[in-house]
Amino acid sequence: MPTWTAIAHPGLENVVAAELREHGFTVDVQAGWVRFEGDARTVCAALPMLRTPDRVLLQIVEARAQGSDGLAGVVRSQAWKEWITPEATIEVDVHGGGRFKDSVEKRVVWTIHEALRGPRIPEQYARPRLTQRVSVVFDRSGERVTVSLDAGGGLLHRRGWRTDISKAPLRENLAAALLRLSGWRPGEVLIDPFCGSGTIGIEAALMAAGRSPFLRPAFACSEWPALRVKPGARTRGAPGVGAPGVGARGAGAPRVGARDASGRGSGATAAIYSSDRDAKVVRAAEANATRAGVNVSFQTSEIADLIAPATKGYIVTNPPWGHRLNEARSGQAGGRVIPATDIFNRFAIVLGERFAGWKVVFLAPERDLARRLSPQVRPLATFPNGGVRITAWGLG
Repeated sequence: MPTWTAIAHPGLENVVAAELREHGFTVDVQAGWVRFEGDARTVCAALPMLRTPDRVLLQIVEARAQGSDGLAGVVRSQAWKEWITPEATIEVDVHGGGRFKDSVEKRVVWTIHEALRGPRIPEQYARPRLTQRVSVVFDRSGERVTVSLDAGGGLLHRRGWRTDISKAPLRENLAAALLRLSGWRPGEVLIDPFCGSGTIGIEAALMAAGRSPFLRPAFACSEWPALRVKPGARTRGAPGVGAPGVGARGAGAPRVGARDASGRGSGATAAIYSSDRDAKVVRAAEANATRAGVNVSFQTSEIADLIAPATKGYIVTNPPWGHRLNEARSGQAGGRVIPATDIFNRFAIVLGERFAGWKVVFLAPERDLARRLSPQVRPLATFPNGGVRITAWGLG
């Protein structure tokens, strides 16, 4: 059974692991990544519904490789024709292994192309290709290497619908992780009063609809020869891949925009509200929601005007918390920038007066700032964001 690695934001490994378990995978959690096993058709069918990983990599080989020639020998010995077509563009990412990263990357690309030489694919299959990304990771000794193939073809936070971006936005997969940390479930009321690009609300609406968060037409694994089925041919398990359709929605490449793992929408009604004090920011968030094809209730309002639309629900948000975000998102009022401490103080008053019984999850880099909302806040996870170590705090 092939081995896979889901790359996680450091500090969010358990969130990624929990999502993979929901898809039926047994996981091994390590710092920065989650390892699991599954046949390629199953994993590639699940890929459009995975919301929290940074990348998903198929391990091709883990072996001893001393020097450039040793690495080339390991790479050359793999069955690349099962995974990459001769027409594909290949990019290589090297991690560890010394100072000569560029030369190693070029050597690996050349070696794979050399291994792919032979009869070209028939013309009917010679369509424009997605880039195939190869990951080469050396251990600390520099003598063992793991070579993997990126199933998504790139960073998975790039959903395709967020083209209008506010300053200092939260990555889409981090927004999905924040929602999972909160315990929010589709059908429950959700508010983001500092919505920026609308990312949290849009990710929640996509969850509520049981839809893939991606608008991209395909993932890199959709062009792996081992998973492709010629017209008129019976579907068979590809070499080293496993039988198709086991735990998946069916054979062949996954389609983006699919519903949940059962093939159906969740049927949950989303009550999702997003607001921001900047009208221009709200218009950009609305445009992102339109591209994503979801309904989120947006409005322009100050935090002091926030009203609870129900007796209970969730507030999940990324408020202005200082540093560069204080300047980027808090805006101008009366000719001055509003300090993050003032914003948190106002937020605390609103929560105390109007949101008793609600659950709140928010981001802040420091305990002192977080405790301005309540002395009862508790840390849920800490991870890097925008060059700063940030903590997700929970209340209620």
